[in-house]
Amino acid sequence: MNHSIHVQLHGLQRFIFASQRLKSMVGANAMIETALKAIASEGTNKKGWTELGHGGGHLTFECAQPIIDVEWIATRLDALLPGVSVSVSVSIPGANGTDQRSIARRPSHALLAPPFLQACQELAGQIAGRERTLGQDKTWVSRSFRQRLVAAHAHRKEKAKGPAEPNTAVEPPSELAELADNSYIALVKLDGNSFGDIARNQTSAQREERFKQLRTATEASVTTALDRAAEKIGTDNSQMQRYILLMHGGDDILLLTQPKMALPFVQAFAENWSKCRQRAETFAAGVVIANHKLPINRLHELASQLVDSAKRRSRSMFCVDWLVCTQAWMTDLSEQRRRDAQRIYRRGDGTEERLVLTARPMPVLRQSHSNNASLAELIEAADKIAAAERMATANTDVVARSQRRQLALDLAQSRMTGEYAWARLPSEQKKKWFMGAEDSPYAQLPYPADTWTTNICDLVEICEIPKLGRSDAGDNVPVKPTAATTP
Repeated sequence: MNHSIHVQLHGLQRFIFASQRLKSMVGANAMIETALKAIASEGTNKKGWTELGHGGGHLTFECAQPIIDVEWIATRLDALLPGVSVSVSVSIPGANGTDQRSIARRPSHALLAPPFLQACQELAGQIAGRERTLGQDKTWVSRSFRQRLVAAHAHRKEKAKGPAEPNTAVEPPSELAELADNSYIALVKLDGNSFGDIARNQTSAQREERFKQLRTATEASVTTALDRAAEKIGTDNSQMQRYILLMHGGDDILLLTQPKMALPFVQAFAENWSKCRQRAETFAAGVVIANHKLPINRLHELASQLVDSAKRRSRSMFCVDWLVCTQAWMTDLSEQRRRDAQRIYRRGDGTEERLVLTARPMPVLRQSHSNNASLAELIEAADKIAAAERMATANTDVVARSQRRQLALDLAQSRMTGEYAWARLPSEQKKKWFMGAEDSPYAQLPYPADTWTTNICDLVEICEIPKLGRSDAGDNVPVKPTAATTP
């Protein structure tokens, strides 16, 4: 019977986001793919193993030999991916039909090399043991950072020699400032819901075949979503590419892009995935939008929290959660939501009432069996408003931007204040521009008691995202924390 060898890389997202430099992130992604291909080639050509598949930070072989030497894998990956932990498991069919597994794990470590005790300024916690020349200046960096830059340079040259693509005239950015739109960037993270359970109780060959099908469907959905999102936001005078796909392995997708492209990408991905999937696999999406000067690893932490929030909403459908931050620092998601999206106040009769100023996390696609808003409906409403504003005619009955922003602020004060501001809008405008809402901007939640929510603030925020950082945009946050009021 055949033995199977499974190689798994751990902490790849931490490895990618260890540096603030975009070139380093691109290089780290290229290093991972190069390392997996090198191990696959060596195992196939030198050891005579059969590769079942690789991707998503893992690699699987099949072998008929009774004794398998796997120590060389950890040694080779130590040189190719310094700082990444690796586990190698060998599945040996036993007499009772069950697999006996032996696992070898190599912990990540820093390379000690002269000059001793000098820290790398680009990758925190690593020793600067490699010399780097920048013009007339010489600096010391860690081995990992040096390899990232070399891999990024090779990756860029390889793409330049490749076949012609629709965006070959567009230069890929090398720094976050070049990617940013008016100083703002968006980090999109997609993660599959319980994809690991799919392969339970399957053989290695069956597991790899299933994961290969999922990777093919994911690649097609990512490519289609990027094309549709880029087409939707249109072209500008910039010669810079407006997104960088940092990671695409299995069901893990990391995308750095401009804010106005982030949510349309999530919607397009969900729509294409729902068409091409064969089973009920779904994704959860987290999008964080912030200034490009904020630490990228902090953005990644928040994006992970947003993905977890979307998973708690539902694992049976494609859900999304997003956060727009215009402050100098970002706290945890729960604290941010308590401060910006929740109001608790006392009414005139002394009873307490609670307002939840967002419907997030929410489904990405329309749900026929639910009255809750979806991202697709909010984007459609925002697109209608943006199209009417571009017409800029005197007869356009679109609600002015200043009115929308003021309405969001009024809705956040109290339910009485929000209802009064809502009542002052013409009925035709409310029905046309606010997704058919006419009677009330609030909906009561079943629990806790006396809790009301609204999705109007979400709509206003989506309308504001393309205007982030503009000199005429004023305050970029549609809903600001305000003191509790008593109506």
